[in-house]
Amino acid sequence: RRAIAENYRKLHKISLDPESEVVITASGVQALNVGIRCVLDPGDEGLVLTPAWPWLHAYLNGEPAHADFGLLIQPIILLSLVLVAGGIGLGWLMYRNVPDPLARAQPGLFRFLENKMWFDEIYEQTVITLSRKLSRLSDWLDRYFWDGLVRLFAGIGQAFGVLSKGFDDHGINAGVDETTSGTRGFGRLIAAAHSGQIQTYLGAIAIGMLLLLVLYAWLG
Repeated sequence: RRAIAENYRKLHKISLDPESEVVITASGVQALNVGIRCVLDPGDEGLVLTPAWPWLHAYLNGEPAHADFGLLIQPIILLSLVLVAGGIGLGWLMYRNVPDPLARAQPGLFRFLENKMWFDEIYEQTVITLSRKLSRLSDWLDRYFWDGLVRLFAGIGQAFGVLSKGFDDHGINAGVDETTSGTRGFGRLIAAAHSGQIQTYLGAIAIGMLLLLVLYAWLG
C-alpha cells in the first residue's frame, strides 16, 4: 500500500495515507464491487449494460454468471451497426482523396478545432489544478487543524475531569468525612456523659441551680 501511495503521488501529485486511503482487492471485480457498495445505499438501483455476459449483476446477487451471445442478436443493435458502418464507408469513399477544405482555408481554425479547442489543457490547468490544491488544503486542515482542535477539546475535557475528580475526592468527600467523624466523636462524648442513673441527673440539676443562685447573689 505504501508503494501504491508513492506511485500515486508521483503520477497525480496527491498524497494518500497508505493505512486509511489505499484499498487492495483481489481483482478488478472486487474493486468494482467495493466501489459500487461505497456509492450505492440499500434500495438504490444501478443500470449495468452487459446483456451478453451479466457478470457484475450475477456477482452482486451471488449467482454464477453465464455468457449468452444470443442476447446480442437484436434488431436495434444490428440496425445501429449497419448505419454506423455505412456512414463510415460512405465518408471514406467521398473524402478519401480530398484534402480538408477548412485546413486549406483556415489552418489556424482547423488546428484549433483539431486540438479540441485545447479544452483538455485548459481543464487540466484550471479545474484539475484547483481541485488538487483544494484537496491538499482539505487534507492539511483535516490532519493538523480539525484533528488538533478535536484533540485540544478532548484534552480540556480530560483535564477538567481530572480536576473535578481531585476536588471531589480531596475536597467534598474529605470535608464530608471530617464532618461525619467530628459529629460521631461529639455523639460518643455526649453518649458517655449519659449514665442512665436518675440520681446523677438530679445531682447535675442541683449543682446547676446552686451555681445560678451563687451567680444571682454575686450580681445582686
